[in-house]
Amino acid sequence: NGLFTKHNKIGKILIRGIYKDDKKEGVWKTIVSSGVYNQTTFKQDIMHGVATIIQPDGIKKEGVYDKNQKDGTWNYWYKNGNKKATLTYAISKLQGNYALYDEDGKIHESGNYEDNEKLGFVYFYNKNGTIRERWKYEKKKKKNPSYAVQTKVTQKQIFEYYANGNIKS
Repeated sequence: NGLFTKHNKIGKILIRGIYKDDKKEGVWKTIVSSGVYNQTTFKQDIMHGVATIIQPDGIKKEGVYDKNQKDGTWNYWYKNGNKKATLTYAISKLQGNYALYDEDGKIHESGNYEDNEKLGFVYFYNKNGTIRERWKYEKKKKKNPSYAVQTKVTQKQIFEYYANGNIKS
C-alpha cells in the first residue's frame, strides 16, 4: 500500500500511482516519452474517471471511464494536435453524436450512433465545411441482415444500397 513507482534502467520514472488495500487508487501516470504520459484514474483497481492516453501512433485520446467502460464524450487528436474525432460512448459502445475530422482539423463526417451502428442521417463534408452528401442509415432487419441499411439522399433522388455496397434497383 502507498506510493508505487517503477523506474527505467537510468532511474527515470515510468509508472507512478497509489495502491490502497492492494488496489490501484486515484490518478496513475505512465510515461510514454520525455514529457508525454498517459494518465488514468482508478477506483479500487478499476478505471473510473478521466483518462488521457497517447497511443503508439501518436494519436491522443481523452475521456471518462466508468467501471472500465468508456462513457460519455471522448475526444481524439492527431499527432499534429488537430482534432481527429469526437465520439460518444455508453458502456463502451458508440452511442450518440459523433464527428470525424481530417488531419487539417476540418470536419469530414458527422452523424449519430446507436449500439455501435450508424443510425439516422450521416453528413459528409467538403473541405470548405459545406455538406457534400447526406446518407440515411436504418437499423438492420434481423430476418434479412443483407437488406439495405444505408440510403444516399440527394436533392433529385434517393439511392438505396445493399450491405455489400451495390445499388438497389
